[in-house]
Amino acid sequence: MKLKLPKRIIIILIASTLMISSVFSKNMTQENYIDYLIKQLYNSNRDTQLETLKTLQKLTPAAEDAIVDIFWLINQSDVGITFNAIRAINANLPADKQPEEIILWHLVREPDVNAFNQKSVKAAAIFKKIWSGQLGLISIEQAKVESMLLSMIRDENLAETERIRALQLMNNLLMETDTYTISDQLLTELFSILTDSEQAPEIKSSLTQLLTTIVLYQEEGQITENIYQQLNKIRGKSESAEVNKAVERVLTIIYSTNKVVVVNGNQWLDTDGNPIHAHSSGVIKVDDTYYWFGEYRKADWNFKAVRMYKSKDLKNWQFANDILTEDSHPDLNGRLIERPKIIYNEQTGKYVMWMHWENGEHYGEARAAVAYCDIVDGNYEYLGSFRPLGNMSRDCTLFKDNNGTAYFISAAKENYDLNIYRLTDDYLAIDELVQIIAGQHREAPAIFKANEYYFLVTSVCSGWNPGQGAYAYTTDLESGNWSPLHNLGNNTTFESQGNFILPIEGTSTTSYLFMADRHGGAYGQHPNTSKYVWFNLELNGANTLTINWYPKLEIDTTTGVVRKAVLPMSEGQNIMHSQGTFLSAADNGKYLYMSDKPSIESDWEITQADENWVYIKHTVSGQYLQDYQGIISLVNKENTFISEHNIQWLLSETDNNSVNIINKATGNYLHSWPYGADLAGKQLNDAQSAYIRWII
Repeated sequence: MKLKLPKRIIIILIASTLMISSVFSKNMTQENYIDYLIKQLYNSNRDTQLETLKTLQKLTPAAEDAIVDIFWLINQSDVGITFNAIRAINANLPADKQPEEIILWHLVREPDVNAFNQKSVKAAAIFKKIWSGQLGLISIEQAKVESMLLSMIRDENLAETERIRALQLMNNLLMETDTYTISDQLLTELFSILTDSEQAPEIKSSLTQLLTTIVLYQEEGQITENIYQQLNKIRGKSESAEVNKAVERVLTIIYSTNKVVVVNGNQWLDTDGNPIHAHSSGVIKVDDTYYWFGEYRKADWNFKAVRMYKSKDLKNWQFANDILTEDSHPDLNGRLIERPKIIYNEQTGKYVMWMHWENGEHYGEARAAVAYCDIVDGNYEYLGSFRPLGNMSRDCTLFKDNNGTAYFISAAKENYDLNIYRLTDDYLAIDELVQIIAGQHREAPAIFKANEYYFLVTSVCSGWNPGQGAYAYTTDLESGNWSPLHNLGNNTTFESQGNFILPIEGTSTTSYLFMADRHGGAYGQHPNTSKYVWFNLELNGANTLTINWYPKLEIDTTTGVVRKAVLPMSEGQNIMHSQGTFLSAADNGKYLYMSDKPSIESDWEITQADENWVYIKHTVSGQYLQDYQGIISLVNKENTFISEHNIQWLLSETDNNSVNIINKATGNYLHSWPYGADLAGKQLNDAQSAYIRWII
């Protein structure tokens, strides 16, 4: 049987072969001929590329530049091109050279910064395939690459730019190659360079960036501990302020990534990198695991699921289950479910959930709803919705007392009253209305018990908008008199509204975590965009509560200690909001926030992009401030997938000794409330608005 090729393919193959073979004449040197063949590699026609590679395999040796050009073809998805490129490299290697030597020298000598960045990322991807065993016909050993780069870094006969390129290349290899591991020997070598007084400050600063990458990308905790100990020995001892600053930067990142520190005013990510949707939430602890659950809505704002996550440290949250969904019961489809809470009944062995139910069209139904399950993160069985004893029921919470008696607390009478109901022994129904806190027009109830007092924290009725929080207390939940309301926090509860109070009982103390939301609806956004704000609810004396704005909160679930995360003070340029807080970024640029005091995470570098526009670079992470469709974030300059104009800004002076920071691509103004709410790019006409004025 004969294989018939289409005439078009036959013509291409013949033409390619004739063209390649006819070009090499007596008047053309082999070097010129190879240059010609290399140009053919960039031909978009696959057959021309393939024939060119096969021709190159017959020419020995080729110039080193030709080997570099062939090398970039290895990572193509076309298997034929990839393996013929490898064969062409192997056929043309000089007897005294290895491919990694040729490639690495080519990269460190690349004069163009952008070309270097692109090529080094591409080289890392190829090395990754080779080291993971996907490309078996070419030999490039990780140890040899590491050894060569170290030699280049140490070689004082090389230009400083070339030595820095070698450091940057090692950095890119580490970021792009998950098979790359850091040896103790490599760390020893790197620290010997860092502590060498003869080394240039620029080399040392680039080296600290590599150490930062090692901390962030290596999973082995001992490596991070070694780096931390070594850096502590040389902390502040360099004659170069730039080196001292760089060392401090690495230490800060180690602190942030290894302690349990949450960054307030952000929508945090779960362990898979997805946004956490647990809004208007609650928490229940089972054994040594915390289960965090809350609202997750559809695009039309109606109920999609009660989503649950689990964690042992209150920072690293793994998705557990959508424990109640719109498909769990017809009564949940197209409806609205808010403020779910769960308690466990020891007598029945069931987890019981109560929540606020509406019909999905308006808030006039004002009903409670109940569901239950045998396991905390299982699929809950929905029992139905109703008005408790005929009363309206909106914002709500649950509380289980020390003796096992459970209570349901909800806003009634158009939110003017708060009703306290005792539940039946199985927690599935109302037993009795035991208290009415009348006429205070409160919502968002959260309750806990300490020192024989019951504390009820609520918010002024303000819908989605943040408002003044307040608390009252009593010694008897069923028949005791409640104290007057005492304000908690500032007049916006630091731009949030409370959800739940979680006691953290540890070996040293018991702390109380006041969990709140910055509702997206307050800023014209979808509720799923709501941000999380957690407070250390401090109990002063027997019955006085206070909260303070802590931009970063350190939580130790073992000792029970919750406190403000303290960072080294700023040593650089700051961007201060006109109302006194500082633009900052944590977790290697993952989370932006507004800090009450300038720390090392508040340091920025402002450099000219051209005559009018500037780049705003975060010093610790090395990333650039970006506005993409009104969303403010940090991005690696060389890896941005959108226009570079999105990372260019105009500093426009106002009449108040401040500036507006305006994005080149969008025309948006950098905007924020004092504590970071609505940190975004905004189209505004009033340049004097306090929310878009910054002091640099």
